[in-house]
This record gives sequence, structure tokens and C-alpha cells, in this order.
Amino acid sequence: MPTFRRIPAASAAALLMALAGPAAAATFTWTNGAFVPGTTAPSPLGAADVLKIQDAAAKSFSNVSFNNGGTVNWQASSGNIGFNNGNIINKGVWDAQGDRVLAFFGCTVATNSFANSGIFRKSAGSGITQISNSAGIAFTNSGTIDAQTGTIVLNGSNTFNTGTVFTGAGGVVVNRASTFSGEFTSSNLNLAAGVQTGNAAVLNGQALEFFGGTSNSFTNNGVFKKTSGSGTTSLTNPTGLTFVNNGTVDVQVGTIQLPGAFSNAGTLIGAACPGPPGAGQRAPPRAGLIKSRRCAASWSPATG
Repeated sequence: MPTFRRIPAASAAALLMALAGPAAAATFTWTNGAFVPGTTAPSPLGAADVLKIQDAAAKSFSNVSFNNGGTVNWQASSGNIGFNNGNIINKGVWDAQGDRVLAFFGCTVATNSFANSGIFRKSAGSGITQISNSAGIAFTNSGTIDAQTGTIVLNGSNTFNTGTVFTGAGGVVVNRASTFSGEFTSSNLNLAAGVQTGNAAVLNGQALEFFGGTSNSFTNNGVFKKTSGSGTTSLTNPTGLTFVNNGTVDVQVGTIQLPGAFSNAGTLIGAACPGPPGAGQRAPPRAGLIKSRRCAASWSPATG
């Protein structure tokens, strides 16, 4: 005689969900107005979900937060997006498919932020995609900034934490004060203006360039390393970059070319090949301690 056993309701529900498999991906479309979590799209947006931002009508993140765990396609047909006490947490992919601006608006500076630990990508548009039209949006990054085409311009206050990657055939331009904390990788980063501060900054790669403006400065209070790339990382700026080293500049491979306005109160490692004076060693042009690591590593002051 068959035996029947009652299955608890909770277990039965779990079994049915397992048999049903993962939920189908959903696509949401935002064409105008203010973003409303749960109405415009869920927050957080699921890993398989897609939010399409399209049409030129006005849109804004106003007194709201949006957590993206999926994919946001910011289409070329869309206009700019305003921020007024708006906050975005991007753990998925935010794909800018045109030349548009995430722009601060309002009469007073509120708390606006974009925190990227996923991928912020520009996949289309030969012009500029901007995060912040002024200092009104704070950008914090520990993910990837991928300029596949055109230029991504960061105009707000910026913090680049460990894990930051600047990549792509296009360029990434920083126009305001930034802090670099921990290891970051760059193939296309240009520091155009503002005071840049290194806090145990470690550069993996060799494409880091300062250009434009007369207010550029980089202050290293920790360890600034060059760990890969056999070529030259240039910290020169003919219009007046100031590089202040209070910590350690450690050139493990290749060359770091220092600007003429170089102030060193710390340590340069990899400054010269080992050997007695006159056998290849070079004295520093400024005060500070110089240590040699290997002949493959060198530093070079700017001429003039």
C-alpha cells in the first residue's frame, strides 16, 4: 500500500521555484520624467535585466537612488540626464551609446553621486560623454571605465580606489581634483586639470598623461609605483605640472619621466643603475633620498 507524506508549504514553494528555473530577463524603457524606483525600473535592477534610456525628453534622478546590477543602455536618442540629490550605484554595466551628459541641476549643490564598481562604458559616439557638467556629482570608482570610442570626461570630484581600470581605444579625461588610492591600471587616462592626490597609488601600465591647464599638481603621500610597461610614463606638463613626492616613487620597470617642477621630500626607487659614482649613477636634481632597484628601471627629469 503506498505511503504519502505531507510536504511543508515552504519546502513545496522552494521546490516549485527550483523546477521553474531562473526568472526570465526583463527589459524596461525610460523615455521621460523623473526616475521612480519600482515604476520606471526595479532598484536594484537584476543581473539579467536591461534598462533602456531613450528619447530626447527631459529625465532626472531627483531625490532618489538607483542601484544597477544589470545593464543600462543609455541610447544615443536620449538627451542629457539631470541630477538633483540623485545617487547611482552601478555594479553592472552602464553603457553610454552617444555623446551625452549626466548633469547637475538645481539652485543649490545637493548630494549627488555616481559609484561605479562595475563597468562604465562608452561604446558609441565619437564626441564626449560627461559625468557632471560641474563639480556637482561626486564620482567614486573601483571598477572599469571603458572608453571604446570618443572620450569620457569626469568633471566632478573623483575618488579612484583599488581595482580601478582605465581602458579602451578612446580616452578618459579628468578635469577636477581627484584622489588615487591603491592599485589602478591605465591605458588611456589623461589628467587635464585639478589637484591630483596619490594615497598609496600603484600604477599598473604606462599610459598616464598630464596635459593642459596651469593648475595641475600631483601629490604623492604614499607609494606611487610603476609595475608594468617597459616604456615611459610621462608626468610632464609644459604649462606647469607640479609633482610633489612626500612618500615613495617606485619604478619597478620602464621609466617615469618627471616634470621640471618636481619637489621630492621622500624616496625614489629605481633612480639609477647600481655602481660607483661616474659609472651610470645620476644624482637627483632636488633634495630627497634616491635608491636603486635595477638597471631596467629609471627616472628621468624633464629637460629645461
